[in-house]
Amino acid sequence: MLRAVADEITSVPAEPLLILRHLRLTAGQAARLTQALTAIVDGATDDGPDEPRHGILVGLYRTDP
Repeated sequence: MLRAVADEITSVPAEPLLILRHLRLTAGQAARLTQALTAIVDGATDDGPDEPRHGILVGLYRTDP
């Protein structure tokens, strides 16, 4: 999946928004952040084929065992 995103963004006309941040979260905070990010993506609407297409990649993952 990350390879596909990398391939896409190499040809975009404008600078893409890419953020990598590491946070120390409780299980509850991680769950709330997951819900909030999911709501943002699920709430985005497609305005039809005449509008520019945008890609959205959202991830939240634990980095330590």
